[in-house]
Amino acid sequence: MIAAAGCETSKGCVITNEKTGEKRAYDDDFARPKFAIMNPEYTKSLPDYQTESGCVDIMMHTMERYFTNGGNLEITDVIAEALLRTVMENAIILHENPDNYDARSEIMWAGSLAHNDLTG
Repeated sequence: MIAAAGCETSKGCVITNEKTGEKRAYDDDFARPKFAIMNPEYTKSLPDYQTESGCVDIMMHTMERYFTNGGNLEITDVIAEALLRTVMENAIILHENPDNYDARSEIMWAGSLAHNDLTG
């Protein structure tokens, strides 16, 4: 399990044709899980580079929605800002201490929130 995929609450995924290497996006509420058990312990085996890449991915998905020309929704902006702060703080902690359960929990939860359209 990747620390920041957000697949636990996301409606999007990538389907890969193993023979050709082609990838196609699938994005539909039908694919959103109805129930998820999230255990940060399962992310401890990932190398630092993969964990940090996941943290950047969370931030990019959050910023994609944050910097829009749409209307102003203050509560949504504040949630996005909190997600960004949380990821930045905990990414540093995990870089220095990859076994930190609390930091992994924060990253896993932030990934789920960033990918479930909460900040969209």
